[in-house]
Amino acid sequence: MSGLSNICSGMLLTTFLAIGSMLPAQPITLIPLQEEAISLRTSSVEVGDVFAVQNTTDRIANNIASIPLARFRSPGSTYNVYEFQVERSLANAGVDADVDIRGEFPIQLYAEEAQISPQILGERITRFLQDQHPGKIEWSYINDPTFTIFPGDPYEIDFPDRIDVLPGRFALRGIFLNGSYRQAFSLLLEVAVYQTVLVATETIDPGTILTAKNTSMEERPLDMREARSAISQETQVTDIEAVRHMDAGEIVLSNMIRKVQVIHPGDRVNLLVEHGGVRIESQGKAIESAGLQEKVRVRDIQSGKIVVGEVEDNNTVKVDLTKVL
Repeated sequence: MSGLSNICSGMLLTTFLAIGSMLPAQPITLIPLQEEAISLRTSSVEVGDVFAVQNTTDRIANNIASIPLARFRSPGSTYNVYEFQVERSLANAGVDADVDIRGEFPIQLYAEEAQISPQILGERITRFLQDQHPGKIEWSYINDPTFTIFPGDPYEIDFPDRIDVLPGRFALRGIFLNGSYRQAFSLLLEVAVYQTVLVATETIDPGTILTAKNTSMEERPLDMREARSAISQETQVTDIEAVRHMDAGEIVLSNMIRKVQVIHPGDRVNLLVEHGGVRIESQGKAIESAGLQEKVRVRDIQSGKIVVGEVEDNNTVKVDLTKVL
């Protein structure tokens, strides 16, 4: 059985596993690089970061030196290495021959740290926010962030693929990657969102139709309410009337306007029903107001039933048979 076990073990050898067959008769010696705490710049610790490898060829020494030994949890942290951990790391890599591990244990390792400046981080945030929002954005930190990194490992910052950038206090979440170190974070920002929106250029009273004379498109900083319901540049401002008073310079919001009402309660209208190639016309009386292409409830004069249709012009409603009440 022991012979079979040796064969199976041999089949699992990696590059490191081949080291044992090449070892000289004299034991390989691992000597700590220094007596005090060993300072390292990266998150990953290899045997060669802690020990000098002696009494073997350069190629074998280099292979042993590159065996993973430990991993720091965060920049600025410390890690104690014990002899059994070194033995286990060597065995996992297939170095199970005679290795003389010297030094006083535990050997203390220290992860060096550095900080990313808020300015460098800010450049990345600005690019991301501009990618997410078509208009102009201004922002600032509410509190300067502190990102501590392993200075020897590359770092990057990933944000969500898509977010709605809203004005005011804004929590920006992301993932910070530094070598093998990974951390989720949230930054609190003060954000000002600019957008080209519809603005009243003179006093507008309820019932006034909006035109190019009494409104214009202007770039404005928006508050939260305005960002959600301002009339953007893409919106077609035609056949629109005010439903509340607006002062000159005021941003026009969606709850301030409606389509011009071409049908009012009590108006007689033509009801048009088209179904399966059959066209039927009848008379009805509007129950509520509506604008062009809006839904309206109408009572059929002949049957007395209430139907729902779409306003085609100021006296025609096209009926949806599925909406007969």
